[in-house]
Amino acid sequence: LLYASELLRDDAEVVAAAVSNSGTALGFASDRLRGDAAIVTRAVQQRGYAISHASMELRNDREMMIMALATHPRALQFASVRLADNPHVVRYAVYRDGMALKSASARLRDDEDIVKIAVSKCFGLLRMG
Repeated sequence: LLYASELLRDDAEVVAAAVSNSGTALGFASDRLRGDAAIVTRAVQQRGYAISHASMELRNDREMMIMALATHPRALQFASVRLADNPHVVRYAVYRDGMALKSASARLRDDEDIVKIAVSKCFGLLRMG
């Protein structure tokens, strides 16, 4: 999609094919398609990091974020403020990668249970200041 015309970057069929091959191709899609749940789902299933290119509305969607976190736990950094403060979402992320704690809300970084999960998954957190 990098060299595709604006017209083709807004073509759902072309973009769906591209993101099925490389989720990060979502970054070259039109704004309209970055907000299309079906397109973003394909991209995120291919690569969780693709959530970084999704519309804010979809980065605020709990199921979409959980899907991204399943393959890329540090994608929590792209979550909306609301989801970074959601105990279920943050617990899911830090269980897969303790370093995801860095992107949790201040309130949840102070949650003893969540911090215990994070530390059990990533001993490097003990050295963080």
